[in-house]
Amino acid sequence: MCYTMHLLKGIFDYLLSKEVTAEHSRMESILHHTRRAEEGINQTVTWYDTRCTMRAERSTQRMENIPRKYTN
Repeated sequence: MCYTMHLLKGIFDYLLSKEVTAEHSRMESILHHTRRAEEGINQTVTWYDTRCTMRAERSTQRMENIPRKYTN
């Protein structure tokens, strides 16, 4: 169990939800489920980063479309 305690909390929780533990699971099973959890986390991070980037780009475009008043 010692090496599974050092995993990220999200991955550790995922392993527990799949009933994968160091005491009762083979190493191949632990690695398989850990990789699946990591892939899910990476997909979520990529989705969130893309969403934030798109939101920032839209905000920048709106700011560029605001007419500026110039005074002489």
